[in-house]
Amino acid sequence: GRNRPTSWRSLTLENRWLRVTVLPELGGRVAELTWKPSGHNQLYSNPVLKPTAWGPPEQGWWLAAGGLEWCLPVDEHGYLTAQPWEPAVSHHPDGSATVTMRIQEQTRHVD
Repeated sequence: GRNRPTSWRSLTLENRWLRVTVLPELGGRVAELTWKPSGHNQLYSNPVLKPTAWGPPEQGWWLAAGGLEWCLPVDEHGYLTAQPWEPAVSHHPDGSATVTMRIQEQTRHVD
């Protein structure tokens, strides 16, 4: 395979204590969860993304990207960890915001 830099769209929410970054195009994963007083990202982050042989046997691979991934629709390492999810950002009157991610899983039609 070829190594090539890839950029991913990210959405970041932060307050006085936390900075949370999600990657909608990479399975809607939470890529960063930084405790701002220490500056420490609490999640593992793999700087090199490539499929591994782990994951659901039916899929035959898993993307060991780090962060938090969603196991939809199976118990571990779901099929949607590398699929683009559709984000919706809501801004609230108190200045806070919410990011909601959606995807429809095609084999079991889970939404």
